[in-house]
Amino acid sequence: PLDDDYYGLRRGLWMATDRAYKTALETLSKKKGYLQNTIQTEVLPDFTKGSATSSLRTDNVLAIDKERWNQQVDQIAKLLSGQPEIQRSRAILNVQIVNSYYVNSEGAEVIEPVATARLDISLSTQAEDGMPLGNYRFYSARPDTMPDKATIENDIKKMISELLAAKKAPLADQYSGPVLFVGQAAAEFVSQGFSGFLSARRLPVSDNPSISRLRENPFLDKMNTKVAANFLSLKAVPTMKNYGRQSLLGACTIDDEGVPCQDVSLIENGILKNLLTTRTPVKGFTQSNGHAHGGAAAPSVIQITSTNKKPYPQLKQELLNAAKEEGFPFGYIVYGLTPAGETVSGASDLFSRQGSPEPTQFRLTNPFSVFRIYPDGREEPVRGIEFGSIHINAFRNILATSDDEIIYDFGVTASNHPATVRP
Repeated sequence: PLDDDYYGLRRGLWMATDRAYKTALETLSKKKGYLQNTIQTEVLPDFTKGSATSSLRTDNVLAIDKERWNQQVDQIAKLLSGQPEIQRSRAILNVQIVNSYYVNSEGAEVIEPVATARLDISLSTQAEDGMPLGNYRFYSARPDTMPDKATIENDIKKMISELLAAKKAPLADQYSGPVLFVGQAAAEFVSQGFSGFLSARRLPVSDNPSISRLRENPFLDKMNTKVAANFLSLKAVPTMKNYGRQSLLGACTIDDEGVPCQDVSLIENGILKNLLTTRTPVKGFTQSNGHAHGGAAAPSVIQITSTNKKPYPQLKQELLNAAKEEGFPFGYIVYGLTPAGETVSGASDLFSRQGSPEPTQFRLTNPFSVFRIYPDGREEPVRGIEFGSIHINAFRNILATSDDEIIYDFGVTASNHPATVRP
């Protein structure tokens, strides 16, 4: 219901609960029939017990100047539409003011407010041979801390310049060698790659083996073994609400199951120590550490630390050295990876075109800003790169990290809860 009407809300809640109950009843019946004809080697509880939790935070109110932002988005759209070589452009501002109310039969009472704003800007065009090209920027922040107009307009000018340069760029060569991910691309590499293996997922009870196989997490069998370079450590820190002056959108107090969000050391010096869990037990993980978002374990704030940090010029030189060692006269630097879910340049059909990856592999979306770097330091824009399947052992082969720090917010597939990575 759109109106603040008690009886309307009550009926809406009842209808939603009734649908969920009947769907669960049907699913349970099917699973019982499957289990009667299957030998179970290990029986886990369906749900772990919890204690009553009380966290009644102050509700959010809509705190954004709608008129000012309507005008600013219109101005951005006009700036984008004034480019004859740009075939398509888009500017969308999405503001979410959410108050989640949670109660359960254990006595938990939770009010968890979330307020986010995200401005998505995208451009697309075609090269002379018909290849689609795109460029993207998005800004995520609290509704009252979005970037100012001048910052956004300067970024748009850079986007246009980069896209027109890519339009004239040569096609990239076939390549299987070292790659340097910088800034936004490095953060997307973490969110599209690492984050998918950090959650303890329980395989569904199903007579379809392909469904179970696709959800299998190979990290479940790698506890206390090396999964990343020995200078890398990852920690989930949902309790970290700010870093310096910047708010971390992924921070949370209580998860979707009424469990306090807990800081968890996931990888220590390359060794896997723990995974993100919910109240659904998984083999080896019987207790929740407060990371249930959207019905599954999902990241919140992921902090990455490194003991092998180097300045950007040194990273470029190491890239060239590694490329030369493998017989390449150049290396590739990726400055921009298409955000997951973006559709303007055709990235949305990436997985349907290439098929689903193996459980031990992951795929990256197409890069939109790639340069070939030569031994003399010259950088040349290129286009036409698509990543093949990447094995999880790639995390162990990372050579070094930058001494720059960035904060990057991304959407969690399983829910509307934002997540933050700090590489």
